[in-house]
Formats: sequence, C-alpha cells, structure tokens
Amino acid sequence: MNNIMDLTLDDLRLAFRKAKIDAYYENGDNSVRKFIDYELQLDKNLNSLLLNILLDQADNDIEKSVGSFTYMIKSIKRDKESLTNFYYSNADEDWNNLENEQIEIQYRVIGQLEVEMHVIASLWIMKTGHKLERHLSENSYGCRLRRTNQKECFFKPGSTEYSEFDKGNFRPYFVDYKSWQNKGIDTLKHEIRNGKDVIAITLDIERFYHRVNPDFINSKEFLDLIGEADLYNDPYTILLLKRLEIWTKKVIDEGIFDFDMLRIRHCGIPIGYSASKIIANLLLFEFDKLIEKHIDPPYYGRYVDDIFLIINNTGEITNSEDFWNFIQKRIGTDKIEKVIDEDNYKLSIYYSKQSEVIFSPKKQRFFVLAGKSGEAFIESVQDSINENSSEWRMLPDTDKDLEALTKEMASPTTDSSEHVNSIRKSDGLSIQRLKFALHLRNFEAIVHSLNAHYWKDGLTKFLDLSLDFVVTPLNIDVYQKYYARLVRLAILSSRIDYAIKIINKINNSFDLLQSRSDNDVQFELCRKHINETLTEAIITGLNPDLLAGKKYEQYEPLFKMLNQSSNEIVKYHRYAIYSDWHVVPYKRFLIDDIEFRKSGLKHDKFVLDSAVLSNNSKLSHQFNSLLEFWYTYIKRTNAGFPSALFYYTRPFDTLELTLLFSDWLTNESKFDLLLLLNRIFGNPEIEGYIKKPRQHKELANYLYVDIKAEYKTIDRYFCLSNFYTSEDSWIADVRDDHQEPDTGRLQRLYRLINNVLRVKEKEIDYIVFPELSLPRSEISYVAKKLKNKGISLIAGVGYQKKELRNELQPLKGSVSNQLIYILNIGSSDKEQQISIIQEKVFPAIHEESNLMQVGGKILIPHSDKKYIINHDGLYLSGLICNDVLNINNRYPLRGEIDCLVLVEWNPDTETYDGLIKATANDLHCFVIQVNDRLYGDTRIRAPYKEHYMRDVVRIKGGEIDYFVVSKIEVESLREFQRDFRSSPKGKFKPVPTGYEISDERRHYKHKQ
Repeated sequence: MNNIMDLTLDDLRLAFRKAKIDAYYENGDNSVRKFIDYELQLDKNLNSLLLNILLDQADNDIEKSVGSFTYMIKSIKRDKESLTNFYYSNADEDWNNLENEQIEIQYRVIGQLEVEMHVIASLWIMKTGHKLERHLSENSYGCRLRRTNQKECFFKPGSTEYSEFDKGNFRPYFVDYKSWQNKGIDTLKHEIRNGKDVIAITLDIERFYHRVNPDFINSKEFLDLIGEADLYNDPYTILLLKRLEIWTKKVIDEGIFDFDMLRIRHCGIPIGYSASKIIANLLLFEFDKLIEKHIDPPYYGRYVDDIFLIINNTGEITNSEDFWNFIQKRIGTDKIEKVIDEDNYKLSIYYSKQSEVIFSPKKQRFFVLAGKSGEAFIESVQDSINENSSEWRMLPDTDKDLEALTKEMASPTTDSSEHVNSIRKSDGLSIQRLKFALHLRNFEAIVHSLNAHYWKDGLTKFLDLSLDFVVTPLNIDVYQKYYARLVRLAILSSRIDYAIKIINKINNSFDLLQSRSDNDVQFELCRKHINETLTEAIITGLNPDLLAGKKYEQYEPLFKMLNQSSNEIVKYHRYAIYSDWHVVPYKRFLIDDIEFRKSGLKHDKFVLDSAVLSNNSKLSHQFNSLLEFWYTYIKRTNAGFPSALFYYTRPFDTLELTLLFSDWLTNESKFDLLLLLNRIFGNPEIEGYIKKPRQHKELANYLYVDIKAEYKTIDRYFCLSNFYTSEDSWIADVRDDHQEPDTGRLQRLYRLINNVLRVKEKEIDYIVFPELSLPRSEISYVAKKLKNKGISLIAGVGYQKKELRNELQPLKGSVSNQLIYILNIGSSDKEQQISIIQEKVFPAIHEESNLMQVGGKILIPHSDKKYIINHDGLYLSGLICNDVLNINNRYPLRGEIDCLVLVEWNPDTETYDGLIKATANDLHCFVIQVNDRLYGDTRIRAPYKEHYMRDVVRIKGGEIDYFVVSKIEVESLREFQRDFRSSPKGKFKPVPTGYEISDERRHYKHKQ
C-alpha cells in the first residue's frame, strides 16, 4: 500500500514532466497555453498541489483544477443513395447539390482538462497505475507503458521495470500498432502454409471510452483478480477517481442530453487522458484471459478497442451469429450476451457492472481463408501494408509525391472504389487521409530544415490541394485534426496568404455546415474548440526569428480572424519556444545558427533555480549533469539554466548528442557526460554496447572503438552511391552564399536514398557517399530514415566552418573536411545511432588553393584522430581522399581491419588506381572506394587470387545518380588469414610478408 504522506515535490516534478510530454503528443486537448501558464510559476503551483493533496482538498476546490469538456464532430452522415449515384470532383459543387439531402452530424465529447488533472494522472501511473498495468496480457498492444527492459515487439506480463525518470509514460504508437498487425498476418501465413483452414476476424467495441466506468480500478473483485489486493483504497487511486467523478458530473450536468449517459449514469473517461488509456485496457483484462484460455486461438491481439482474432475453420461459422454462438459456447453465455432487439453482443464484466462493452456489428469483418487463394489474399494484404509502411519511411519527393496525391484525393470514395489493403476495413476516405497525413508530415519536415527554393512550388500545390479537397464542409469530420497543422505549416513557411485562406475556408465550411445542424450548442462548442486549436497553431508556428526584433504586423490579420490580441500571441509565441512547445524543438536552438540567438537568448521566466534542484533532491544527480552540460558546453548567452532542458517535450536523442559532442570519443569527460545525458533524456542505454576508445599500440592518432549491435554475420552488404556534387555547389558553400545553385541536388539525394530504402532483395548494412557530398543540414534527417531499415551511414559531409579573428592574416575563416560514420548500436529492438567524426588532416593541393581564392578560408582540423572500428565484428577504418596517400595512415591498419573505406572527390583516378590495388594487397583487406559521379571509379577491391574477382564491383559515369550493392566476404577472408602459411588453394592471394592478423580478429566469435 502506498503512503501518500511520502509524496514529495520531486514526485510532482517528475509527474509534471511526464504529463507535459504526453500532452504534447496528444491531439485536441488545447493544452499549450494552460501548460505554459502553469510552468511560469511551476514550483509555486506544484507546492500548492502538494499541500492540497496532503491536506485532502475539498471537492469544490478540486473542481477548479479538473477542467471542462467540449465537443468534436465525430461524423457527418449523408444520404447513402446520393452517394452511389453521383460523384462530384469539386467539393463546392458537391455541397451545392445537397439541397434536398438529409445530413446527420454526430458529436464526440472530449476533455478540456486543467494541467493539475494531467499531473494527477501521471502521478497515479508512477505510484499505482504501472503496478496494475503490468498484469495486462502480452496480447494487449495499444497504449502500453514504457518499461526499462521491455523489447519493442514483446511485452513481459508482470514486469516491474517501470522508470519514473523515463520520457513520457507510453510506448510509441506506430511500433506497437505494427507489431499487432504484423503478428496477425504472420500467423495467418503460417497456418495456411501448414494446410490449415482459418477464419480471421476483426472486431470493434462501440463508443468504448464513453462507456467505461473507472471505479472498478478500486474494486476488491478486480484487484483480487489481478493479484493486487493490497492496492484496495490506494490513496493515489482515490485521488484520481475523485477527480474523474467530478469531471463526469460536470459533463452530465452541463452537457447536451445523451441517452447513453442517462442509461448508464456516467459519461465514461476522457479521451486522450493518460490515465484513461490504462483504465480502458484494464477493463478488458478478464476478456483477454477468457479468449486466451477458452478459445486458445492461433492468434489473438487487441489494440485498445480493436480486436484481431484468428481461429481454425471447422465449418460451423458461416455468419456473424454463428461466430458469437461459437464464442458463447466456450466462454459462457453469462460472459457474452446478445443485446435484446439488436444485432450487438455485450460483454458482462462482473467487477465493473456500470461499464458497457458492446461489439459493433458495423465494423465486424470475417475472412475465411484456405489454400492457395487464402495465401494469395494474405500476400496482397501484406504487400499493401508494406507499401503503406514504406511510404512513411521514405524521404519526401515533392514533385512525384504530389502527382500521386492529387490523383488519390480526386478519386471517388464510394464502396465501388474500395479495395482491401488491410485486415481491418479501410475505405477510400481512410486511404486518402493516410496519404494526406504522410504528405503533410513530409512538408513539415522539409520546411524546418531546407531552403525555400526546394519546397516552395511543391508547398503551394499542396496547400491548394488541401483547400480543394480537405477544408470542405463534408470533410470536416475526416480532416479536422489536421487543420491546425495545415495553418501552422503555412505560417512556418511564411505563406501568410495561405494561412488566411485556410482559416477563411475553415470558417466558411463551419458556417455552411451549421446551417444544417440541429444542435447549435454542441456546434458552437466545436467551433470554439477549433478556434483555440488554430490559435495554438499560430503560437507554436510563428517563425522563431521574429524574436530577433522583427515585426509581427504582417500577422495581424490572422490574429484578428481568431479574435486574439497581438500582445497575447506574441507573448505565448515567445513562451512556447522557451518551454519546448514550439514546432521547432528547443534543442534545435542550442545547435543551429538560428537568427534570434545572435541577439541573445533571453529565457524570461523559464529559468530553473539551480540551488533548489541541485541540493538534497532525488533529482539532483540528473540536474547536476544537466548543469554541467549547459554551463560547460552549451551556454553562449547570459541566460540562466533553461527549464526546457529539464521539462522537455522532445529531448536530445543519442545521435543528436553525439553530433553535438563531436569529440565525445576523444574527450573522456564528454564521453562520461554523454552516457549520463543519454539516460536523462530517456533514450535506451548504450553503456553495454560501447567501450571507451583504446589507443593504438604504435600510433597515437589511431583509436580502437568497440561497438555492439545485432548483425547476423560478420559478412556485410555495402551500398556504394554514385552521386554527383557540382563545382558550383562547392563554390556557393565556401563563399557562404547561403543559396544552393543546384536546385535539384537534394531531390536527387532523396530519390537515391528512397531507391535504396526500396531494395528488397538484400538487407543493406551500410551506405557510403563521396567526399563533401552530403549537406550538413541533412545528416541527421537522412541517417534517421536509413535507421528504419537498419542501414548505417558513412559519408563525406559539407565543410564545418569557423570564423577566424587573426589581424596578421586576412582570412575569413577555417573549414574542417569531415568523414562521418553514423552507426547502428544496441539490440535490434532498441537500436540507436551514434556518430563518429574523422577529419581530413591535409587539404589536397587544388583544394587548399581554391579554398583561399574562392572563400578566403583555410583547412584546419580540430583533431588528427583516426579510428579502427569494431562494429559488431566487422573491423573497418576510413580515410578521406588524399589522406590515403600518406603511408603512415595506411601501414598501422595492416592486420587490424577487414575493410578500408575511402571517400573521395578525386579527378586523378589513374594515380589512385594503382594505389587502391596495392592497398588491397598490402593490407589484405577489402577496399571500398567511393568517388564523385563526375570522376567515377567507385568500387570494392579485394585481395582475391583470381584476377576477375578482385574488382568486386566497379562503376563509372552516367547521367543520373545510382548505386550498387555488394557483399564483402569477411568471414572467409579472416578464416584464410588465420593460417600460419596461406594456402595456395584458397580463394585469396597469400598474405604479404610480415602480415599478422590481430588477436582480436583472429579470435573473434560472432554471437548471432
């Protein structure tokens, strides 16, 4: 039993941090201004909450901190006959022809909760909820809590590894949804291939959240059932239930009459509320057990209220009623009963009699599958799922993507045009919505990071398309949750004209729909809700550069349209940045050269008191590490310690930390701090997967780095890019033109990478790009896309620049020419990425002169360190172009590596040809040379005995960018090298005189 008197202010601080993250990712709660206001006086507010909890606050005081409710449009139902007879491509014309058609608008109650209500939910999860949630079945996939050592695709019932320090409460949606779906598909394939006839069934619970009475979480019957009797009358559960009861009473007393509420005497639980997600899952605890025990199906998976069930086909089920009779026979008619005078079936829950779980016949689907036809059907479903999934993994290609989207959005969405693309029902509208959401996300990503010339024309087409097809009266129910993001996208891209058009169209659409509405009160609440949502979009979307003193006058028409004062918007815009609610994450302001930082980053009131958190606090260890991070490595202004580093919404991930601490491998204090920060920011731990670098036995500038991952073998597949970077791009970069002359460069890059991501024949392990080919702005974005397919990136990246102030030498600055390794690390289910940066020590002759002549710059490396990297059994090293000419860079690698990666921008391919051949023989390793497409000779050279095998691949020229994929046979090479004398019968040339394989490579045993 928890003792509430043990509650501390630190507990509430952690609960607030989790609540803030959960609220950030929740759609529709209108929390931005509430959280900002609360955080402005955070310690005062949390101290007050602590006191109120400990003194058992009165109900009338609690009511103020609970919040309210509003409505969203759930559905707009049209006359079905008109849908099947006519199709209008123009949405306005479609509306104008509705004169005699009946329209029914249905509404959904949603919470508009106060911050303290969210904090109480997180506090309950931290103290009690996680103890209940751990008993859920491993077949329950949706809205599951983060647990320290829980794998992505697997839940451990009874796991106690919940961390109150973790970021947010819940696991990522897409991972568990994909597991739920894919495990079912895999089971179907397995059963059918083994000669089984099966039926796949999908079920949906009707109005699930609105019919859940949360009181059962404090019932003896339920707590006894799950083995947590000690939690009866738990003080944190009572704290939560009291507030949910007040919220329910408010909805019933002040809301619009609802027959369901009258009948069951409650309104359920707030949608989107973090505690609601756990309570809803717990309500179905017994149902999960009944299905698993009495049905014992080949597969059962539940994603909150969506159920995917596979049973063997015995011939007794030919319709829905047969199925429910089948279920009743096995789990009992006292558990599942038919609703009188309806086709619905109802679950009887003995520990929550006031909750209702009704299975809706409208969303039931049955698939009777057998033999080759069943296998073909499942393959088509799998292909469709993979296609949709792969689209989300791709980099945006605005021209091609918009053509496809336009056709998709303009196509009819009636039943006649539907096609099955998943086991669940996906009609034309849901497919269109999925495609639209994908393109919206892509534009959000590229507007953040790329110059306007890349996306300007495509964005205009996309916004026009949205005005035609998305912002219409009859599509409000389908797309309303994207309206705020559309407005924010227009604002962030400085398309104020389109932001005004979109808001005008939204208002006009609501006006037209209101003329058909029977309930003005609900409709007005819907409009008020969307108005606040759009206001939040402006607050979180205004360009951060405005804080550098630029004027807001051009935005005044927007503010007036939403009845908002300019001063209010400007104030909350500033606060949104400092509290990490802005669409641009706060961490970006610490890394990137964002204009307003030049005038001094003033955090206003969003500064934490170091003394409070660094002394006598269970948070002190975390906070002191953050203080060191801020004051030693980040701070460039007079600002104090920013609260957004502790109360974050989007913390640094592992890759970002290693990019920020570029010398983390050569600086021991940074190495240790990085590991600490990685834990503080809630990322999977990497301590067990990387060791501190070791010095080379002979040369001070070579370090050994050991990185663990989960590769099946030490043989690896390399993708060699044949990519072109123009001389004009180099000049523009060196001169600091801030304008890319090759307007197609990024599009070419994205298309090449997308083609790599589409490769199905082989699992690519690494992709290599030439010297200076990858723009620095794209490093993280591209690497994270590649990570989704398990691909590590090795690339030459654009110059890193630094100003020089030297009165004796009229220089504009220095540059660093870098090779970056972004390598996958950790177990496959919690794979992270780390970056290792290696610098070119001496410029090429033409590079040195051109840098000075064109840009007034010189090449100065920050470090001469090079690396021998053991990447889960593959020992590799890398050099940049003319660094390979220095024999001192090559000879220490003999016997130490399996492959050497060379990135080049080199016209002298003839000289390098002999060098590459000699290096492959002398080092007796694979040499992977990747040069600019203009010059070619990109290849993999190997020390094979047979001449025709030595160039494993070799490419040159071409008018378009492309790539080749090839395997390097590391296992057979290493086995050959283990012999005291090289066998003349082996496939490789004898090792050179004096060659000795390193002990590590000789004795390495790969763990699969």
